[in-house]
Amino acid sequence: MKNKLIALMITTLVPFSTLAGTTVVYNAKGYTPTQDGELAHFSTLVIKDGRVLNRGDQQLAKSYPDAERIDAQGKVLLPGLIDAHGHVIGLGQNLMRLDLRDTQSVEHIGEKLKAFAAQSTQDWIIGRGWNQENWPTKRFATAADLDKYVSDRPVVLTRIDGHAIWVNTKAMELAGLKGTEPSPEGGEIIRNDQGQATGVFIDKAENLITTHIPKADARALSTALDKAGAHLLSLGITSTHDAGISKDTWQLYRQRAAQNNLPLRIYAMLSAAILNW
Repeated sequence: MKNKLIALMITTLVPFSTLAGTTVVYNAKGYTPTQDGELAHFSTLVIKDGRVLNRGDQQLAKSYPDAERIDAQGKVLLPGLIDAHGHVIGLGQNLMRLDLRDTQSVEHIGEKLKAFAAQSTQDWIIGRGWNQENWPTKRFATAADLDKYVSDRPVVLTRIDGHAIWVNTKAMELAGLKGTEPSPEGGEIIRNDQGQATGVFIDKAENLITTHIPKADARALSTALDKAGAHLLSLGITSTHDAGISKDTWQLYRQRAAQNNLPLRIYAMLSAAILNW
């Protein structure tokens, strides 16, 4: 829609590097909070060296005849939004994984899995979003159900709430499971009538599988950061608090910040779960 409501930071309109000097954004439906808590309206925004210099009505643009100009085409212009609690790398990784939130049956998941695997080069197929309560049977499925669609590579699909995973036989084999292991404290392995693991692992039992998923290398983390950044900026989110990062992520952020190519502002918090830094 031409007049679709959108939230923008000025650097999403044009590359930041082109904002050196003075730039005038005009023909906007601009809104910004004032120090008094009121909502100010403007149609013209003036930026100099990447920072907001002034705002006002259409007459303001005449005060900067030599400035570069950007036509906002009547769209809504807002200050960049800040997410107070996010997980940036996790978001980027999820954007590259199989999304199962809209699935309504095991068969629906199977077809999506098959199509995803056909175009994926990943050694492990990872996905998230299934919910057996949305299926006609409302029962947990099994590894055999996934084997019908992908059996040559390990598949790990996380439930929508993160409290269970559903895996195929290949994943259990690579994890070295025989199917008769006891459920760990704080977790449960769903079993059949013969006491064999069916392919669903709940809470702490997830670790029996997930600890065998290869750790993301620096390139994969950087790709996830870029994916997350592009997605957040598209929603008008230009800054986020990253609530608990690993050492590898910390090193990536420092490197990208030094190179001046972080996709957005990040207030990162070190994870207390990571020891011996």
